[in-house]
Amino acid sequence: MKKATLLLMLIALVLGGCTTSPHVSQDMFLSEHGFAALSSSDYSEAEAYLLVALDINPNNPYTLLNLGVVFQDTGRTKEAIQMYQKVLELNPEETVVKSNREGYSGKKIVELARENLKNLGVFVAQKDPELNTKDLGESAVTVSKANTITMVLPHEAPLKP
Repeated sequence: MKKATLLLMLIALVLGGCTTSPHVSQDMFLSEHGFAALSSSDYSEAEAYLLVALDINPNNPYTLLNLGVVFQDTGRTKEAIQMYQKVLELNPEETVVKSNREGYSGKKIVELARENLKNLGVFVAQKDPELNTKDLGESAVTVSKANTITMVLPHEAPLKP
């Protein structure tokens, strides 16, 4: 608890210092620090940075993707799915600039969100009027605002940006 309080105070101090920077927005600054903490498997620090970044800009695709990975790696599958689905709904054009996994730099953020959902056992496909979902039994099927159909299946490991 004491560590979390100190971390939040540090974030507030850093935010105060970066308000004069014309090049990096506060949410991106925090998202980058969250990614660095995530890359070193410091999930509590990563989550703290990313949650503050999300408060500043709830539509930052980098923050959403990285927070999804934090939730996925810490066993909070429902929250991870929500973050990845939000990325898909936003459908950003941004690509991954830095990655802690080989081959992910340069990929679209949407691609990684889809891959992570697939690894969680969530099937995402474009809505098709011909698609018949009546035989899916107990599978969870939802239709999002982004005109996609989501179906929950068994899961695997996450792909980190």
